[in-house]
Amino acid sequence: MFPHRAPGAEPSDPDAGLSPRAIVVLDAAERLMEESGWHGMSLRDLADAVSIRAPSLYKHFRSKDDLKAQVVRRQFARMGDRLRAVSAPGAVAELMNAYREQAARAPEAYRLATSGPLDRDSLGDGVEQWVGGFFLDVCHGDHALAQAVWAALHGAVILELDTRFDSGTMEAPAWTHLVESPSATVDRFASTRVEP
Repeated sequence: MFPHRAPGAEPSDPDAGLSPRAIVVLDAAERLMEESGWHGMSLRDLADAVSIRAPSLYKHFRSKDDLKAQVVRRQFARMGDRLRAVSAPGAVAELMNAYREQAARAPEAYRLATSGPLDRDSLGDGVEQWVGGFFLDVCHGDHALAQAVWAALHGAVILELDTRFDSGTMEAPAWTHLVESPSATVDRFASTRVEP
């Protein structure tokens, strides 16, 4: 995940260029997706939700894949906005908590954006790097450490969203251990790092 980003790089508004009606369709798609999952949402259901005929959806989105790409762009933008608010060198716990909270707000959108192959071409230039860059920030620019933190966090979040823990959610002591381990690693890294 997240190749290196240029400092200050920020993607454009994911809804830029969409008509007001396309935004209504997209909002409805996100609501329906959260109820029944991406694959459980039909274009007919979506058309009914916005009171148009199913073929009229193609005036706004070329295909269901085009609609999916827009949902994924929105999810990345929302995650990036949330992480930007807590991103600072060494703020691993804050970043991990914000990431978990954002994923829980829209679990189906999170799954769609982070599970399975990612169509980077449809995502837009710099979007993945922008979001991943916040992990680089808290990990003092160490790419391997940032990837390790994200991988552990993503795994825990998916397990929690899929209610794979006995209580359904990761219990506080387990979450504390998950957060403390990378925090300690980042602290050790920062204390041994030699500035150029």
